[in-house]
Amino acid sequence: MVDTSMPRRAPVKYTSKSSVAACRSSGVASVSASLLHSLTLAMLSSLLDDELWTLKAVLAGCNVVLFVAGVVTALRRARRTPLTTAVLGNDGGRCRADGDDVALVVVTAHPDDEVMFFAPLLLHWPGPKSVCCLSDGGYDGLGKVRSKELERVGSELGLARVDVGPLPDGPNEEWRVDDVVPHVEAAVRAAGGDDGVEVVVASFDDYGVSGHVNHRAVARAVASMAEAPPRGVVALLALDSVSWSRKYLGWLALLPLLYLDALDASKICVVSGPRSWLRALSAMRIHASQMVWFRWLYIGFASYMFANVFRTLVPSAGRRAS
Repeated sequence: MVDTSMPRRAPVKYTSKSSVAACRSSGVASVSASLLHSLTLAMLSSLLDDELWTLKAVLAGCNVVLFVAGVVTALRRARRTPLTTAVLGNDGGRCRADGDDVALVVVTAHPDDEVMFFAPLLLHWPGPKSVCCLSDGGYDGLGKVRSKELERVGSELGLARVDVGPLPDGPNEEWRVDDVVPHVEAAVRAAGGDDGVEVVVASFDDYGVSGHVNHRAVARAVASMAEAPPRGVVALLALDSVSWSRKYLGWLALLPLLYLDALDASKICVVSGPRSWLRALSAMRIHASQMVWFRWLYIGFASYMFANVFRTLVPSAGRRAS
């Protein structure tokens, strides 16, 4: 008897969508793991195959150590050498350990120059210090206001004297050397130059930091005094004008300063710490008539607010301590 019934089909196994998704994800995960494993092995292989990688790591570590050592050495050297000794040397074996008997006269063109450009020098000078400002900064009609602000800054910075000259302020005002020199000589006499006091005069270099025509005129006049300094003047200092990038690097400007300027025996570096920098900011705020938005940016980023680099126009033997 023949069985005419339909043959039985094998039972069909159904897989849910979630299971399919799980299979796909596990497949993707396994592929990703394989790729990650392969990449890791390739990277390790290339690293190990490079015979110089150990040498490169050692050299990089040495560079870091040398950098830190250079910064520490420069800072220790700056602390060990008194400012007046760095400027005038040991003077035949007599180390100027305190410098209380050496006067400083900073010659500027406008009220606020003394803080914007010379604050580190003024804050760290150990002896009597004064400012000879050649104009009242009255280009905008605020001469009297700015003169009073300068007097208040003098009290804030501990200045012994502040002189404000009568020269006209302005980018088109050309000051002659003969117009400037008499005021500088008078400031030196007021500092005691005629009475046997040693006087250091500091001002701009020939570019005048910002290129202002009045700054450059002051620099020319002070430089002209180098051949025959007034009585009592033992050194003339010119403030280095740096590039725009270094000028506004902020505290990062210490890097080129420590590696380019501090190692140059012909230069004198003065660097303020955070406290002195805050004192400079406080003094600058007294010049309220000048505190427009771009000057806030200046005092926040300009390296001159915490670092000065000078060249000596009248060289002194043994200017730097050994």
